[in-house]
Amino acid sequence: MVIGLCLHVAIWGLVGGVAGLAFGLGLGDPGRMPHYFVLGLFGAALGAGLFEVLGGYLYPEALPEEPLAQQWQARLLARVLVSLAAGAAIGLSFPGGRRSAAA
Repeated sequence: MVIGLCLHVAIWGLVGGVAGLAFGLGLGDPGRMPHYFVLGLFGAALGAGLFEVLGGYLYPEALPEEPLAQQWQARLLARVLVSLAAGAAIGLSFPGGRRSAAA
């Protein structure tokens, strides 16, 4: 399970990092791109870790520790957890907090 976790963290972490780079570029702030890269990498790694735990608990017959899980539900869970965790890590990093509603 440790080898599968390391493999998933390496692959999905880099994908999350590249998504962070693209996000920083899309904001038009190239100076913050490394910051968003690290946040995307961290979020995707956290999502991969959550997948290893939840996937092993919910879908043990799908072999989630393998590079590609055997059941579509486990693969969907992986994509959702990694995407949400990377997006949350990037999104929660914005300064200023919540905006008030216009009156």
